[in-house]
Amino acid sequence: MLRKTYSSPYARAQYFMDRLGIRVPIVLAPMAGACPPSLSIAVANAGGLGACGALVMKPDEIMAWTAEFRARL
Repeated sequence: MLRKTYSSPYARAQYFMDRLGIRVPIVLAPMAGACPPSLSIAVANAGGLGACGALVMKPDEIMAWTAEFRARL
């Protein structure tokens, strides 16, 4: 598949937002141990892309994080 090249930063940001389905080009860094669902929810509700820093989380903690995130969107 050939990739399109974009000449301006605005065009690249717009392409990024369109591909991810977000309204603003803000991505929350998935910081292990420092990324509560409330922060990701706030970013997502503002139009950005939230994230879960699951590196040090156990599977049941990841499931709980995900359930809270989905419930509060």
